[in-house]
Amino acid sequence: MIFPDIAGEIFYFSKIDSTQAEAKRKLDDAISVPFTIIADTQIAGVGRFERKWYSPNGGTYFTWATDYLDNPAVSLIIGIALANTLKKLIPGYDVSIKWPNDLIHHNDKIAGILVEKYDNSLLIGIGINTFDDKDNYKSIPAGEWTRDEIISTFFHTLSSPWKNSDFSIWESFFLYGFEPFVHDFMELTFPQGTEIDVIQGKQVTTGRFHRVGVNGEIMLNSDGEILRFLSGEVSIKLHT
Repeated sequence: MIFPDIAGEIFYFSKIDSTQAEAKRKLDDAISVPFTIIADTQIAGVGRFERKWYSPNGGTYFTWATDYLDNPAVSLIIGIALANTLKKLIPGYDVSIKWPNDLIHHNDKIAGILVEKYDNSLLIGIGINTFDDKDNYKSIPAGEWTRDEIISTFFHTLSSPWKNSDFSIWESFFLYGFEPFVHDFMELTFPQGTEIDVIQGKQVTTGRFHRVGVNGEIMLNSDGEILRFLSGEVSIKLHT
C-alpha cells in the first residue's frame, strides 16, 4: 500500500495500548514528524475527555503526528477529509459530521477524532468502526477496501488539490484557517435548526443549531440569542 508523503513513516502494531500513547513515545524518542501509527487492536483507546474508545480487532485505528498548528478547528477540517474519504470509498453513503469530532450515520457514531498537542507537535487520532459488532456498535458498510486503503485514501484526500486550487485541504487550512471551509462543513453536518444541548461541565444550554463560525466554533440560537462555543470547552447532544 502506497501512502502519500504527508503520512510520513508508517509504524504498524498488532496490539497496543493506544496509537496516541505510542505516538507520544515516538516523540519522546526524538522521532521526527510526520509519522503515522497504525494498530490492529487498542487495549486502552481513548477519545475526548479521556473517554474509553472501544477498539477490537478489525477496527481502523491510527494516529498521525505532524507539525503543530494552533487552530481550534483542526478536528473539523479532519472531519471534512474523513467524511469525503468514506464517500469516495462507499458511493452514496450517508455520512455526516457531528461537531466537533464525530462522524455519524443515521445518528449512530461510526468514527471519532482526537486532537492533542504534544512536544510542539500535533497528534491526530482517528478510530473508524470497521469491525463486526453490529449488535452493540454500528460500523461502516463492508466493501472491497482494506483498512490500509481507508487510511491511504484519507491521506490522499487531505493532501490532494482542494477545489481546483493550488493547495491541498491541509495546506489551505494552514494558510487561511477554517473560514474557506465553513460552507463545506455546513454541507456535511446536521441541518440548521436542529435542536441540541451544549454541555459544558455541569451546565447544559439548549437551543437550535445556527451554524459554525470562521474559527470552527458552534453557534447556538438560544431564545433568540446567538451563543458561541469552542470545541475544546464543550460537547453536544442532538435531540432526535
